[in-house]
Formats: sequence, structure tokens, C-alpha cells
Amino acid sequence: MVNVQKNLTTFRKTLANRMGNAGFPSVNNARMQKRLMNEGLWKEGAPTRIVQKGEMIYNRGIGSNNSSFFVFVKSEPSKNRVTAYYYNPDTGHTAPMRNRHQKGKKNGPVKSGQEYLIRKVYRGTSDPVAAAERILRNVLYYASLKSNNKYRMESHIHCGWMPKGYKHNRRFRDDGMSQFEDIMRMNALYARDIVSLTSHNSFSRKKFMAMEIIADEMGMIMMPGMELTAPGNVPNGPHLLLWFSDFMAAHEGELIATKRRSDFAMPPFNDDIPLHKVLPLLYNRLSRQGELIIGAAHPFNLHESDHPVFDVGMVSTIETGPYKYKSINALFEYVHAIETWNVSMGDTRDIPPLKSRTLQRMVERLIHQLSFEMGRKVKPTPNSFSYILPNDLSVQFECFGTDDHTTTPMNYVADGAPQARGHTIIDFGNTQYTSDTKPTAKDIVQMLHHGLISMDAHVFTEVRKGYLQVPWGRREMNKWTQSLRKGLEEKANKNYVRTILRDIAKFKLNPHEMGNLARSYGLGK
Repeated sequence: MVNVQKNLTTFRKTLANRMGNAGFPSVNNARMQKRLMNEGLWKEGAPTRIVQKGEMIYNRGIGSNNSSFFVFVKSEPSKNRVTAYYYNPDTGHTAPMRNRHQKGKKNGPVKSGQEYLIRKVYRGTSDPVAAAERILRNVLYYASLKSNNKYRMESHIHCGWMPKGYKHNRRFRDDGMSQFEDIMRMNALYARDIVSLTSHNSFSRKKFMAMEIIADEMGMIMMPGMELTAPGNVPNGPHLLLWFSDFMAAHEGELIATKRRSDFAMPPFNDDIPLHKVLPLLYNRLSRQGELIIGAAHPFNLHESDHPVFDVGMVSTIETGPYKYKSINALFEYVHAIETWNVSMGDTRDIPPLKSRTLQRMVERLIHQLSFEMGRKVKPTPNSFSYILPNDLSVQFECFGTDDHTTTPMNYVADGAPQARGHTIIDFGNTQYTSDTKPTAKDIVQMLHHGLISMDAHVFTEVRKGYLQVPWGRREMNKWTQSLRKGLEEKANKNYVRTILRDIAKFKLNPHEMGNLARSYGLGK
């Protein structure tokens, strides 16, 4: 008679041994906790919730300069199973999708390995050693599809809370609803090497110190970041992504750019230094010294066709002023990167007819150029416009932004996450980086500054029904993921309304100022 529990134990131990020998160390949760407590950042004995009950997390990037490839292994003795879960990082023309459903019918069975999330389950009924070796071979095959000299970056994401073990104020001064541990686990699953939390107009040194330790123990790089609002006509003006070399540069950037009025409840609001002044200031004070890379977030902003909130895009702000095309074009000289795809913009939101003739002509010209390159007509959307925008501007780099405010837990059924749709690539090319460990955020920012490495965006795209969009097989979520995201989005919307009412109740505004404020929230024309 088969001893299932004994086989499960043998399988788990054999897999751990084989993974270690193959260069995939496991995340040392105890050491992570000890480092956090030694720095006075963590409550004694409190879990980090990075490695969860019955779980092991392996990553070839721990303690080396290898790019990350994570394998999650979860043991569930009560269910007589051990599950291994990892990502297919292929980005070629045959990159994997989920099994798609159209008109209620399946497109056919998914062949082994076609799914972009790989789930292998061992139930203890076969040879445990042979099963462990089969999974290791499978892991090594998929890991080989991810280059060691191309790191993947989460360059634009928002967080709500630090884990409960964090000793100080857990709440981020931001509008994210996500838990930090969920962000790290989800980005680990999708083989990210670098994570930059880009809170609106704020940076917390203590939180960053804790995040940096956690990332380091996971074999990842935490890069200091911020999403800065540069006001124009309204306090919710164009958004800039700031990636700093270290926490000192981030603190200096915050001091330079975000001395906003203290009674703003809405995190994206800033009434300090306008765009045409803050960009040269940040560039001259930090970028010239190799301490900062500046990106334009969602350059054409369009949340809804009837409430577009053009003001928060560096290009779309031409529609509402006070900036004209020539001045915006000149200001892009201070920008290093364009966010060529932002998940929150949606894939099928048409850009409506614009009042600005200059901007309308620019949209038509670039979309015509994109259509020519694609070999078929493409409709104008914020992302299709941004996708082709670097061809029109002398900007060195590109990035992909999930702009995720509602990251769900990574619970072994995490399909359809924004991270599946693309990523930012930090390409080291032939750069002679000789250290045995990963570069620091400072190393990366300075190498980008000197042009030694590149930053590019990879997006999984297809043209369907005239829209340049992410294929459905990369967007489709199962019911569990849909339900969790819906709950988080409802919390975010309630918080948004409360914040609107709180801000409006505090301000003593004349009708003109009230109109500007309403437009900042997307409430006015």
C-alpha cells in the first residue's frame, strides 16, 4: 500500500535538495525577520507574510547576479498534495496565453506548457524522487527562457499598507489598496527583478528600509520611487515617475517638489511647483548627478470618455492648458522615459474629438503612423497613442506601467494580473558588470544616466477589432481573481469619494477654483 504522507515528505525534501543544487536557493524567512528586527523596523516574532504557512519560495537570483526566476512550492498534507507554481517568461511571438473562451465555447484543450502560469501538483501516489526530478527539469527549461542580462522591473505601482509586523505607521500616504506582501509575492511570481513603489507625492524612508531588506532577502532590488504631480491649471496636473538612486536622493526629491498644502486629503494632489519649473529643477539638482531618472506617466490620460481628466497626462494636458504643444515638446528634454503602456488606461477607450487642433493633428498623425507600421487601421486610444509617441519625441527610454492599485494575493490561482500583460526591461546588454551580486538601485540609475544600459517596455499586444490591445489570453481572470479585485476596487472607489468630500469641505474656493478642483477629480467638463 502506498504511504502518501511519506511520499509527500520525500518529494518535498528531494525537490528542496535538487533546487538548491541547481542554483535555486530558498528565501530565508527567519533571516529576513531578524534583519528587520535588528533595524528596529519589525515587531518581535511577527511574520513578514512573504513566505506563508507550508510554503517554500525558491529564486535563482538570491545571493547572485542572476536574473530572478521564482518557484513557489506549497505543501498541503491535509489535501494530500504539494503544488509547484511558476511563470513561463517567454516573450516571443508564440508566448503563452490562457485558454480562451469565445461565445461560450472553448477554443480547444491547452497543450502542456501553453499556459503562462505553470502549476504542477504531486499527490504522493507515484515515485517521489522521479516526480521531483521531472519538476526540476521543467523549472530549468522555463528558467532558461529568461535572459540573465535582462532584468524585469515593476516601474509603476501603488501600495496601501505594510505588513502587520511593521513597527511604525503601516499606511502609505497613497491611494493604493494593496498589501505590500501581495505586491512582492505577485511580482515574484511574474519573475520581476526590480520593484519600485511609486506613491503619490510622498516617500517614506523607514518603510523603504524595511522594503529594501525584504526585497534583498527575496533576491530582488527595491528602487526608491515616487509619482509626482506637477500642477498646471489644477492641483492634479501631469504625473511624473521618479526613480531615485537611493533613499537620500528620494528624500531630497520630496523636499524639492512636494511642499504641498497640508490639508489635501487626495494623495495625487499637489499645488507646489508647476511642471515647467519642477522638471528643470529636478533635472539640474538630481538627474545631472546621476541620482534620478524621470518618466512621463500615462502621457495621454483618459479614464473615461465623458470624464477624461486630461490634466494628469503630460501630452493630453495640451487639451486643457496652460501648456501648448511647443512648451510640452521642449519640456520633454528633461524626461528620460515615456510610459508607453499603462494598464489602468484600458485597451478600448477611444480618444474623443479634441478642442486643441494641434493635439488633434498630433493624434491623427501618430495613429496613422502606427497603423502603417501594424499593416492595418488602428483606433486612437491613450495606449496606442503612447505606444508610438517615442517615435515623435527625443526621449531615450520607454517603460510599461501596471499602475496597479489593487494587487490581489498570490494564492496559486493568480491569473490575469496586470503583471501578465507586460513589463519594463532593464537591459544590461554587453555591459561588463562583474560583481557576483545584483547591482544596487544606485548602480542601475547611474548606468542608465550614462547610457551604459537601456530601459525598454515589453507589452503583449495584438490588433483586434481595430484596437491595439493586450490579447484576451493575457487579461482573462478567473472568478476568484475577479472577485478579489472587485472588492479592492470598491474599497478604492469609496475611499475616493470620501476624499473628494473631505477636500471640498475644507477648501474655501471661488467658483473658478471650484471648477478647477472638480475637473481634477474628473467631475467637470
